[in-house]
Amino acid sequence: MKTRLLPIGGALLLAFAANPVVAESLTVNMTAHVDYLYDPDNVLGGQISIGQFAKGSYAYETTVPNYWAPYQATNSYGEYAQDRTQGRLSFSVAPFAFESDATSWSWTATLPNAASFDIRVQGNPSYTPAPGHQTYFQMYSVVNKPLANGASVSNLYVYLSEMNGSALLSGDLPTGAPNLAAFTDRTAMVSGQTASGSWYLVQLKIDSMAVAPVLQVSPSNSTFVRQQRIDPAVLVTGNGQVSGVRASINGAPLPPEYSAQCQLTPPNSQNRPAATCPNIVPLLLPGPNHVEWNADLADGSTATSAADWEVIE
Repeated sequence: MKTRLLPIGGALLLAFAANPVVAESLTVNMTAHVDYLYDPDNVLGGQISIGQFAKGSYAYETTVPNYWAPYQATNSYGEYAQDRTQGRLSFSVAPFAFESDATSWSWTATLPNAASFDIRVQGNPSYTPAPGHQTYFQMYSVVNKPLANGASVSNLYVYLSEMNGSALLSGDLPTGAPNLAAFTDRTAMVSGQTASGSWYLVQLKIDSMAVAPVLQVSPSNSTFVRQQRIDPAVLVTGNGQVSGVRASINGAPLPPEYSAQCQLTPPNSQNRPAATCPNIVPLLLPGPNHVEWNADLADGSTATSAADWEVIE
């Protein structure tokens, strides 16, 4: 196994700007294959093997400020903490879904040093690449959903690196998919353990990265009274054609009979694929509800977004 893991350190503070900035979310889809497996106690039941296909995605807000900006003369290093509503990271391999947990309410500004989704970008501050200077882009999530068999997902990790100093020229957060061909190390890793302490590790080689179609949820984050109706709609920006809609509330999938009632809408003036679903209020719990929506697209990819809907009884 050939990996170079960089220590996760520094204060992952959630920054608040004096003037509000409109949030812009980026989602990138990935394809990969398994190139290393450690599972001596058969936690994964022999269902993952070397060479097996995997897919994944990550999302973050591109307008989050660089924590280290005030402390460096040149913008050569970036660290961008994302809370549970901003950052997502997931991989699926065979029957297993390894996903960051968007329902964990511990992702708050009151625990700044425990931020669970970390994006780091380091680049050469000089426009002339320095031989031997490493640049890297990494994402790390430690608050993740357990597997269906009860084993934990302790770490989700994406790491792109090269040693010529040319892949990244600054610490700016990318607003698109990285140029994968510019990196010699294109690794993702998943690890966890059972309650009895049996460990597993799956290492992936990333084969492709592409910006995903953007999914917009309507209504957006808001507070409602129980007597209101919420007829959700999802709209896709991009060329994707919606083939199905799925959703979950606080991590629990919606009943199939609800999703089956969602319908594609006729063409609209903006030529945006869209779907509408019936009143969801009866399925919402009193208080906060984090509702994650997935639009399955005809090309096999998935566009994901979420809304926080609070219900007052």
